[in-house]
Amino acid sequence: MPIICRHGPASLGRLVTLLQSASRNSSATRLASPFLRRESLQSFIAFRHVHNTLRLSQQAQEPLQDLQDTTDDDARVHELPRQPETSETAHHGFVTKFRQLADQRLVDGGIIRTITEKLRFETMTEVQSLTIMDSLAGTDMQVALSVELMSTLAQAKTGTGKTMAFLIPTIQNLLRDKGLERRQPIRSQRGASDIRAIVVSPTRELAEQIAVEARKLCGGTNIKVQTAVGGTGKRLALKSMNTYGCHLLIGTPGRLQDILSDPSSGVGAPNLHTLVLDEADRLLDQGFAEAISDIQRLLPDRRRVDRQTLLYSATVPNEVMSMVDQTLKPRYKFIRTVKQGETPTHERVPQKAVVTSGIQNMLPALLELCKREIATATDPSNASAGPFKAIVYLSSTANVSLAASTFRNLQELQGSNAGRNPLWPTKVIEIHAKLSQNARTYASEKFRNSKSAILFSSDVTARGMDFPGVTHIIQLGVPSSLEQYVHRIGRTARGNGTGESWIILSDFEYEEARRRLHGLPIHRDDSLVTANVDMTNELQLPVSVAEILTQVSEAILPIEREKKVMAYLANLGVYSALRNKRALVSALNDWTRYGWGWEMPPSVSPGLIQKMGYGGVGGLNIGRKHSNLQEEGTAGPGKTNGPSRGGYMRDVPRSGRHFGNRGIGAFGNRGGLHRGGELGSRRRGTQSSRGRSYRQELNV
Repeated sequence: MPIICRHGPASLGRLVTLLQSASRNSSATRLASPFLRRESLQSFIAFRHVHNTLRLSQQAQEPLQDLQDTTDDDARVHELPRQPETSETAHHGFVTKFRQLADQRLVDGGIIRTITEKLRFETMTEVQSLTIMDSLAGTDMQVALSVELMSTLAQAKTGTGKTMAFLIPTIQNLLRDKGLERRQPIRSQRGASDIRAIVVSPTRELAEQIAVEARKLCGGTNIKVQTAVGGTGKRLALKSMNTYGCHLLIGTPGRLQDILSDPSSGVGAPNLHTLVLDEADRLLDQGFAEAISDIQRLLPDRRRVDRQTLLYSATVPNEVMSMVDQTLKPRYKFIRTVKQGETPTHERVPQKAVVTSGIQNMLPALLELCKREIATATDPSNASAGPFKAIVYLSSTANVSLAASTFRNLQELQGSNAGRNPLWPTKVIEIHAKLSQNARTYASEKFRNSKSAILFSSDVTARGMDFPGVTHIIQLGVPSSLEQYVHRIGRTARGNGTGESWIILSDFEYEEARRRLHGLPIHRDDSLVTANVDMTNELQLPVSVAEILTQVSEAILPIEREKKVMAYLANLGVYSALRNKRALVSALNDWTRYGWGWEMPPSVSPGLIQKMGYGGVGGLNIGRKHSNLQEEGTAGPGKTNGPSRGGYMRDVPRSGRHFGNRGIGAFGNRGGLHRGGELGSRRRGTQSSRGRSYRQELNV
């Protein structure tokens, strides 16, 4: 039988208003020898699932029966059949242990010792086993990390070890370069004018992550690894390159294009012999096709300087095949690293959907879920459970910032731990594109090195980023596409690991989510009580539920108004594609009213309303931008509405506690928090009583 708290307010807005009143009233260095000749590698190459030329590929359209609503019915991809095993490949077999690469004198022993002794990897992943040998031989290669080549989605099995798969041969080929072998590690011969290998990455975070791995592998050699990414000082990056040298450059398309085209940068690659395009499909998705073409034009002519190109892609749409035709040699090799019929990550990870009564319920539901999962992970009787480590995805940086700020502000209400974050020792971290590159690097490293943490993230981490031990992926709100949903899930259950996925939706977006995610094994979950609390009406609540609502309301209160306004406006943009815009606006207004305690939603300029397609939609507060700078609960000079309405009434017996139907504060202008066990009267509370917060109603 649940414990009933008869004084639990259903509306976070009611709590916020009380709290507002309370706040106003309260005071090295060696260079390995290039011991391996390229021609000697040929006898080691043994591949399954290899097709030698694009000309022999079959174009196949594979409609997705489960995605009947998709608009990409005419999309086509190249289906590349597998090459059957021959007696020769069966005889040679695969190199599956890193130690074999050193034993067969294929890769420098120092690199292998780093991998096996420091990084503690012994056995290769499938992508490493399939690709390293051919990459060492200098062959151009396209690697598709896909399960099926489909017209709208071909999702990789994640945690494949892809980064190491292209770094090992790239670095080994640098060590084998006789031009670099003759270099001595003296300052006068350092510089950035003789780069030998470039890795192009779609995001800053992924580029930095690749660089970290590369520097580990290059320890004890004279190979210099540098990065060129947006969001960091160009001058500092160039100074580092020109001071310490650069043989392997890892960067994002825009910054690489910038420095390679700048004659004053001192950066050049006249002898470049390796180009890696990582996440090629994502590079194209993000509009980098022109930048990549420019980068290739700035590199030496391949007819004069031979160059190996490695192209890695999770999906193989027509755009990627076009890049292949323009970039790779005619007799390149295509490798698909996951066998057909193998279960992809997004099908083997348990997936659950929670539908809330409103946007204002989403953070309470998230907190309830996190508390429950942390309790499970720390239960001594559950020895098999690992530490709780989650990534929470939101679709805009403004919402990431607001959610992370709320969770950082959470506090225990009572007991010896009063004032401490109820999620402790789980850390709360945020990462999104508006942070500086240093802040993003710090956040990603902090999360990567944490045993238990919650990372609030935009989609900057949705692909390519490798975070060990992620147990939960939680998505707040409907993602932009099925593909985006799947890529987010790929951050858990890496390799052969396990994990689970949750998506928390507001009721107004549920049907849109069903349409976008149709066909995925997502099961509805109704176990979170806070998800279904009707905050627009007075209710009797279990103490545990009332506690969560209170914690969230107190955490929201001190967050600056501008951050809330930006989240509101961001959601207007994120959900602008929804058909029922009137329902969306109503849901957003309820969020500000019952979640934040605001009497009026933020104002939206007429120009922005038209630009986002909300012309003629009722419920929007049309006004000028500066009107959003007013403090919540105030209506400008001479006005009286706001938290002064309603209040905590002291003129009745203490026979019970109940929340009046009309709420408190900005929404309770007819009564308020009442101790008489009945609905609040039409009287307004007195000024002296407005400091009462819901903590007191919980007898805290």
